[in-house]
Amino acid sequence: MSRGEHQSKKLKHLGAALESGALAQVRRILNNDLQAADVAHLLESSPPKERNLLWGLIDDDNEGEVLQNLSDELQSWVMNRMSAQEVANAM
Repeated sequence: MSRGEHQSKKLKHLGAALESGALAQVRRILNNDLQAADVAHLLESSPPKERNLLWGLIDDDNEGEVLQNLSDELQSWVMNRMSAQEVANAM
């Protein structure tokens, strides 16, 4: 299985977990199974309500790397929702 096929499979599992409300599974996929760039792409392509939910499930240890992979516009959007301490910790 190619990397792209493997990532596509993980994203399908993530979508199914989101639809079923299995947030612990969504958290595990976001933080353990996907690379930061893939999580950033997912955030970029998600509607705002889902984006808020997904961002809240990203572990503090992973936020900085995900932030670095976001567009400038979405970085600003996310950072405006974080406290100054959270931003400092993420960087």
